[in-house]
Amino acid sequence: MKKISIIFSITFILIAGLWADGVQPTGTGTEADPYEVTTLSNLLWISTNQVSWDKHYIQTADIDASTTSNWNGGAGFSPIGNYSAKFTGNYDGGNHTISNLFINSSNFYSGLFGYTESNHNVIKDLGITDCDISGTSFVGALIGNSDIEIEHCFSSGSISATVNSVGGLVGKNSEKILRSFSTCSVTGGYEAGGLVGYSEYQINECFSTGNIVGTGNIGGFVGRNEASVENCFSSGDVSGNDFYEKIGGFCGSVSGGSIWLCYSLGDVYNYNNFTDHGFIGTEIGFTNYLSNFFDSEASNQQTDDLESATPKTSAEMKTVSTFTDEWWDFADESANGVDDLWNIDPSVNDGYPYLVALFETASLPTPQNLAISISDTEITLSWDAVPGASSYKVYSCATPNGVFEENLSGSFDAESWAALSPSESAKLFYHVTAL
Repeated sequence: MKKISIIFSITFILIAGLWADGVQPTGTGTEADPYEVTTLSNLLWISTNQVSWDKHYIQTADIDASTTSNWNGGAGFSPIGNYSAKFTGNYDGGNHTISNLFINSSNFYSGLFGYTESNHNVIKDLGITDCDISGTSFVGALIGNSDIEIEHCFSSGSISATVNSVGGLVGKNSEKILRSFSTCSVTGGYEAGGLVGYSEYQINECFSTGNIVGTGNIGGFVGRNEASVENCFSSGDVSGNDFYEKIGGFCGSVSGGSIWLCYSLGDVYNYNNFTDHGFIGTEIGFTNYLSNFFDSEASNQQTDDLESATPKTSAEMKTVSTFTDEWWDFADESANGVDDLWNIDPSVNDGYPYLVALFETASLPTPQNLAISISDTEITLSWDAVPGASSYKVYSCATPNGVFEENLSGSFDAESWAALSPSESAKLFYHVTAL
């Protein structure tokens, strides 16, 4: 009997070791004492430990997931949550990123989180950057199938699906998405969108910029929409070969819900030579529209058969009065509200309207390892890339304790800036900020 008992104990230990790989994060997983996710090994532990998928997490450092391309025989990272065991916890990204995440799956529900279900829970303040994620259906950088609230999350990289419901941030959405964005390129079958492939819940103050290619229900922002979308924009090009004209600069198809105070810029092209639409491809069910616009020059579309949006020239799209004469809540005006959701600046977002909450209040760290090189004719600054930064500004001052003003001379090349050297008698001090 003693031998049998010993054998049983060893077997149990082996099974437990296979059940959860990686390193358990510090903490207990409660709301008061969340698991602190610091390393890729911590993410692996979450991924392989299903009994932890109802816990609380906070990420405390940026995580490089490059090695996931070698995991699971080339399939990469195993998503957190699936159809039979959903993620029902809370994840606070702590304004950190997970970079270079790789997933190459033949299954449904691909993303950092595969399938989530909400008990009034949230995933927030997290960036998925430079990812490479593919699957069959329900594919997104952050979540494949989302039934959990998303706040202030973003993604960049490449997303693809072979069948349906693929988006730059979320594949299918069934909960609120607020103040989030994606710059991912998206390739899919049906229901492909720059931010969300298929949405049946509200989206507020979000945007997408990546190009989208698909075969039907293809939109610059959402592929197929059935809910409320307010104060959002998309700028990615949209192309596909849909026989039912479900290709649009903003949404491929809509059936119910409302789209208010939104705009799109992307070029729209249907390979089957059917009629293209600058804003909405096809309306399947009644949808309420209010004060939407699309760029007739950038989209190569002059009309909108559904009257869902008004075509404007690029110059008009960069003019404040185009929007404030309608219902849009811009900074420095009070007739349309005092929340100051939008603004226009020629140096921001190519001069098109931008969302203040995402462009002006996002706090990024100061670029590190600033280096200066000087030749007879030129001065060059260089620095380390800042995760989440889309651009940089250089400021200069004649004294280290004076007022630094933006230096509008010179030109940028990724993480460097070059300008003519100041005269021999001049002395300048510099600092760089990330946007």
